[in-house]
Amino acid sequence: MSDFIARRIVRQHTMQLPDVPNKVFPLLCPVREREWLHGWDCTIVHSESGFVEKNCVFTTDLPGDGHVVWVASRYEPDHEIIEFVQLAPGSRVAKLEVQLEELEGGRTLAHWSYTYTALTETGNEFLSHITEDVYNKKMTKIEESLSHFLKTGKMLISDWH
Repeated sequence: MSDFIARRIVRQHTMQLPDVPNKVFPLLCPVREREWLHGWDCTIVHSESGFVEKNCVFTTDLPGDGHVVWVASRYEPDHEIIEFVQLAPGSRVAKLEVQLEELEGGRTLAHWSYTYTALTETGNEFLSHITEDVYNKKMTKIEESLSHFLKTGKMLISDWH
């Protein structure tokens, strides 16, 4: 029997974006993120449409994260809700939920929620570095990039990761 105790953390962030939810939602796609998030890259493993959809599978290998397998576990464009499950083998599993809410004046609130669970001591160590401050700085950079793209149609060159 192992003495391992899995650590779990939840991190949340709300963004205010300068466009309506039906313009924001399509950009929450691993393929479309290449248009607006500098340094983002992924490999699509399976997608019927070539874009995000329910049960779409893709991988990333971003600095500091290692190899991560993503599955779009929930995809509801009509309700502006998307959810991904991420697996970093030998380290951790995470669930990312993003829900959009329309505001007056053609703006959107985007509620992001990550739930991370360690699978190993390596995962516990990884989670120890995702402090509120680190998470909020990363999400603020992502918000700046997405807002810039929504306003200009151009990518903001910024180190978000």
